[in-house]
Amino acid sequence: MTRNTVHCVALVVLLAAFASPALAQGTASDGPKKTESVPPLGDGLKPHEGSRQEPSTKVPGTDGQASVLTNGKLAVRGAPEDVDTVPSKYSDRNAADDKLSIAEYRLKGLSAEQKQQIHGALSAPGNGQASGSAGLPDKTGAEVPASLVLNDLKPVPSAVADKIPALDGSAYLVVGGKVILVDATTRTVIGVITQ
Repeated sequence: MTRNTVHCVALVVLLAAFASPALAQGTASDGPKKTESVPPLGDGLKPHEGSRQEPSTKVPGTDGQASVLTNGKLAVRGAPEDVDTVPSKYSDRNAADDKLSIAEYRLKGLSAEQKQQIHGALSAPGNGQASGSAGLPDKTGAEVPASLVLNDLKPVPSAVADKIPALDGSAYLVVGGKVILVDATTRTVIGVITQ
């Protein structure tokens, strides 16, 4: 026998050894077996006992554990009651917040006293007073022309911004008794404070 013949015979023997289990599986006489993922319920079993259900398909409370969330709120001891993650259909505060524009949201937490402080500090004589600055919108969310931002608006003084951090990075102008606050970066009106 030549050397090549020995190698060929050894290769055929190895292939036969690996192929025989695969052939045996493929030639099963009873056909493919169907496996049930969930046993029938007629045996007196409850859906969550002894079956292979996904955990997400269980009805809350059927496993003897109380649900962690109730109406979108954490139902555990010590959890805060009304937070931003509670759906607005269960929270009046979040429903009101949903009605605010993005520009209004920045100053939504200001109290009436803080608004009076802002108006008093920024509308003092000599602080950005303007006599009817043409083209300056006084509606929250409106875009301010770049020329007005560069020429007419003044940055909110650091003394005021330190007391009220929501004003950091904003500019203002006083027109007709109204303090118009503008985000200097986006050039949008973020608030109009009247007395």
